[in-house]
Amino acid sequence: MKIQISSQILTQTIDDELVVLNIETGRYFGLQASGSRVWRLLEELGDTEAVIDGLLKTYEVDEVTLRRDVDELLTNLIEAQLVTAVPEAHD
Repeated sequence: MKIQISSQILTQTIDDELVVLNIETGRYFGLQASGSRVWRLLEELGDTEAVIDGLLKTYEVDEVTLRRDVDELLTNLIEAQLVTAVPEAHD
């Protein structure tokens, strides 16, 4: 799934937390270390499969658990209007 980060987003690292703020809605989200890594990979890659591949290379975790955790985080980020899921184009 392709993910697009809202153009109205500001991020700031405070201590060990990445704070993600939607300046249009005022909604924000605090991400700890692994969540911050997911966010940075989303910024860089914009694709959940690529993010999962990158995380599997970084963390010792089984793929099923990782997919569940990434899906849960993405659901929360979508609900907070910080990112949107981009429909896949079908040829």
